[in-house]
Amino acid sequence: MKTRTRIVTWMGHTDWIGSNPQKVLEEGTKIVSLPDKVRLFAVRKVTYDNSMTPMYATPAMSEKKYESLRAILDEGKHGDLLLLPILDLDHSLKTWDNE
Repeated sequence: MKTRTRIVTWMGHTDWIGSNPQKVLEEGTKIVSLPDKVRLFAVRKVTYDNSMTPMYATPAMSEKKYESLRAILDEGKHGDLLLLPILDLDHSLKTWDNE
């Protein structure tokens, strides 16, 4: 098994008031609606089997979620990862195809 750092993507919710249970309790009794899902990106450690098939991705404790590949590029730390395939968590870590 091998571990590599890769960019992964999935459809999810950005940070919102409901992402922190303490905030929800402070707001009192009310109905909280989830915002629309958007495509999110993150840099994660991906574990591959011996045939280099991705098996699972492990999020970091302080993972930063990005809403675009441009945001990753602008940060300047992970630009070299943009040359590698981006893996789609929604489709069992298959290569993401930007429709």
